[in-house]
Formats: sequence, structure tokens, C-alpha cells
Amino acid sequence: MVMKSYKSFEELVQEEPPIEKILPHFDQYHAHTHTSKPFEKLHEHVHLVMEYANKLVEAHRLDAVLDNLISDLLSSIPQTEQSEIVGNFIKKLFVNALIYHDYGKVNENFQIEKMRNEGFFSPNEHNKIGSQHSILSAFIYLTQHLNTVIQYPDLPGNEKNFLLGSTLLFSSPIVKHHAGFFEYQLEFDEEKVSALEPYLGLFQLGLSWEVEQSLLMAEKLMKCFSKKFLQEETVSFAFFALLKLNFSLLTAADYYATNDFMGNMPIHDFGIMNDNFKEQLYDNFVHNPRAPYNGELMSRMSFYNQLEFSQLQTRNNQNLNLLRQKMAAEAITCLRSHIDDRLFYLEAPTGGGKTNMSFACALELLQSDKTLNKVFYVFPFTTLITQTFNNIRETLQIGPEAVIQLHAKGGFHTTRKEEVQDGLYGSKKLNYINNLFINYPFTLLSHIKFFDILKGNGKDTNYILHRLSNAVVIIDELQAYTPKHWDKIIFFIHHYARQFNMRVIIMSATLPKIDKLNKRAKGK
Repeated sequence: MVMKSYKSFEELVQEEPPIEKILPHFDQYHAHTHTSKPFEKLHEHVHLVMEYANKLVEAHRLDAVLDNLISDLLSSIPQTEQSEIVGNFIKKLFVNALIYHDYGKVNENFQIEKMRNEGFFSPNEHNKIGSQHSILSAFIYLTQHLNTVIQYPDLPGNEKNFLLGSTLLFSSPIVKHHAGFFEYQLEFDEEKVSALEPYLGLFQLGLSWEVEQSLLMAEKLMKCFSKKFLQEETVSFAFFALLKLNFSLLTAADYYATNDFMGNMPIHDFGIMNDNFKEQLYDNFVHNPRAPYNGELMSRMSFYNQLEFSQLQTRNNQNLNLLRQKMAAEAITCLRSHIDDRLFYLEAPTGGGKTNMSFACALELLQSDKTLNKVFYVFPFTTLITQTFNNIRETLQIGPEAVIQLHAKGGFHTTRKEEVQDGLYGSKKLNYINNLFINYPFTLLSHIKFFDILKGNGKDTNYILHRLSNAVVIIDELQAYTPKHWDKIIFFIHHYARQFNMRVIIMSATLPKIDKLNKRAKGK
């Protein structure tokens, strides 16, 4: 299917009526308490979350990712005549899951018990959810959007069923946004629906019979939805990735916004490379006095490409260095001739200079595609992470504010920002946030951590998923995984690389050709 562009994230945010327009007495509701300043109002928190969400979408260029995934979803509706309407509504569901995520804080029990809100006196002992707010937020979200789908004029039954199932799915990030993990969970019975219905009046909503039945039959509807629309691999992955990305963006924006209010610490730098930084990296690589061979490589590429291996058979240091330069030149030349591909293999013997080659290839990719704006290095062992961390800093001449190593022995990563402020609490908190969200242009992490980000449902790893968009990913020593997992590895690498605009370099001295397991992984 041809990838289409739908309404932008920011445009859809602007189209949604602000909570002040639909919730009478909106300024009575609190979202967060504080010990030294006025409590944060609910509408203030909603707007701040969406402010950060917009920043993250812009920084990581997520609009294109969303449009790509949605286009794949629509391939499950053959010959649809309403692709633009359906696609824009799916994106609206994505956006509004963030906007509505805390609407359930209108729960008077939440205001009394959690917010100590003196404007509320009488707890509701019959709402069946106590002081919970996430499930009420999902209920409000579902009522609004299910009703829109049901009442949509001239929408064919196939498309309508697709959107009903999609709406149910997109309520899950709302339900679980305070949980330690993400999963589909939606349970409504008649008693709970009846108990929650009065809250809809606050938002000028009503519960129609059709919406009520959709909620009560959610489990059955999802089984039918899965059987009809989620059998094809591309579609099922698109839903999987969209929901994980929604959970990632929601929890990250919520965390940033809450930290902003609680700690008076707005975050502006998300660890993204701009064009000037990429140019500086290339210049540092070529003109590093500690690595003069890199400058010579880039300036004498033709010479090294024309060298014959037969000329370099004598074992001595000079020929060893020439071999390394020739292999690097071949790798760069090959990459340039396939610069639009998503998956690359870099195979060289031990001692052949793979790490330095990977630096050169990463810089080539960063320069060739202006949308690429971060680099991940993925390793099986802590020692390799530490060695490469030091090599990156020395070869590219960058400081701790630009690169982080994530592993159990790495400790808490601090930057020069803390040194300048002499270890003030604010700096420590900033370092904590940058560690949590790995807001660094270069990230070095383990195989386990990386693939947990791709496939896992833990909250801590999903925080980071949105950062994979437009990344160069270099995976070292992939043969450390047993062959029985290679098909799963190529499945995730193939789909994420295509949809998230990632460039993946797999390197090893003994490289398994895992693309042979799946021809779709070759090329784009």
C-alpha cells in the first residue's frame, strides 16, 4: 500500500475541544498536589502533557511513523473507499488517548483522597472504582469515540467494525498508563457501566444503547476483530507498534509534564542530533590527530579500493594497516551504493577494525539522510559496551553530554551540566531524567535491553520506544543469540526498520546471514 500522509499530530490536537470547553467548573479539579505552591489544575496538566507530546513528536519526527503504521493498518480493509477518513480517525484515536488520559480525575473520590481538594465533601461510595481515575478516563474516551463511529454517516460496515475494534484497543494505554507494564485490559459489566454513567454528564456526553452494548461485549468484539483484521503479519505488527508507541508517548509526556510541575524543571533537550552536530562529528572523525588513518581513508578512498588483496599477503604491520583501510573503504563504498536500504551487514575478521568501520558507516548514514538524528550501539557483553564507549569519545571527540552507556556496572551517568552547577539537586534530577529517557545522541546498551524495548511491555523500556524513530542502530556479535531466535530477531528488525525509518548495521567476525530466513528483510 502507498504510504499516505494524514492530519498532523499537532493539527489533531488543535481540532479537539479543550477540556475547558466541555467540562463545566473545570478549574475545580486538581491533577497534582505540591508542598510549596498552588496545586496543579487538571486542565493545566492536560495542556502541559500535550505540549510535551508535541515536542516529542516533532523531535523524533513521529508523524511520519504514525502515517506509515496507519497505512499498513488499512491494508486489512480491502478496496476501502474511505481510507482517508478511516486513517485520520485512527490517528485521532492515537492523539486523543493522550488528551483524555486523566479526564477520570473528575472522580470526586480521587479529588478527596488523593488531591485533598477542599471543594469536594461527599465521597461516592457507589462508583465501583473507589478513587481510581484511569478506568474512568478510558470510559469517557470510549463513550465519546465509540459514539462517533456508530453515528458516522455513510461509513460502510467493514470500516465501522474496524474503527470500533480500534477504539477499544486504544483505550488500553489509558487504562494502564500508571501500571508497571502494558497489556490489553478492558473489563466492563452492567453494574460498573451503570455506576460510571453519571460522570458522562460532566462532559456533556450520554450513553447510548449501542455504546453500552459495545462496552459490555468488548471481549467478544475483540475476538471477532482479531480474527477478521489482525491475521496478516504487517497489520498485526502495525497495531502492536502503534499501541506500544502510544503507551510510550503517553507515559513519557506525562512524566515530563509531572516533573515540570513538581520540580520546576522544564525539559527542552531530548538528545537529538542537528545538522551542525552531525557535521562536527564528521569533522572530528576525519581530523582527529589521534586517529590520522581516518582522514587518510576518506581522502584516499579510490586508492584503497583499487588495492588487490594479492598485494597484501606478506605478514607485517604495514600490510595489516592497509588491509584495514581497504576493508573500511569497501564497506563505505558498498554502503554508498545501497544508501537507501534499511539493513546492512558488516563482516570482518577479529582485529579488522569493525568498530572504526562502524563509526564511518554511521556517519555516512547520518549525512545521507537528514531525518536520522541518533545512534544506538547494541552489544552482548558489558566489556564491549565499555570499550566502545571509550572509543566513541576518543574517535569522535565528544563529551559525556553526548553519549551514555547503559548496563548494570555503568553506574549513574552524569554530564558536565552537573559539574558546572556543583552537584545541585536540580542537576542530579536532570541527570536522572536524561538517564531514564536516554536523552543522548549516542546510546550504548545490551542486546537484552534493546530487544526488550522492541518487544517488551514493561513501562521502563516502553518509555524509550519513541526514541528509536530515525535512528542508526549498530548491532554487534548477533551470533551470541542461539539460531532458534534469529527468525524473531529479523521479524522485529525488519518491521521496525521499515516503519520507524531506522538504519540497522549488523556486524560480526562470524556473521549469520539471518536475512536468508526471511527474504523481506533484504533491501528496503
